[in-house]
Amino acid sequence: MEREGVPPHVKNYVAVDDYDKSLSLALDRGAKLIHEAEVPNHCKLGVLIIPGDIFLAIVHYFKGG
Repeated sequence: MEREGVPPHVKNYVAVDDYDKSLSLALDRGAKLIHEAEVPNHCKLGVLIIPGDIFLAIVHYFKGG
């Protein structure tokens, strides 16, 4: 992910129940999406930079995957 603009030290992940809703809420509050990926049958994640230049990833794990 470093090539995508994500620093190698991003290790803060927050599991969410609804990826799209959580992403929308974060963007409405000033976050910027800098990377998004999906691991088929496992999870979808987005790396955000939030005010204060803090990197945070949200991840939604698929059930039964």
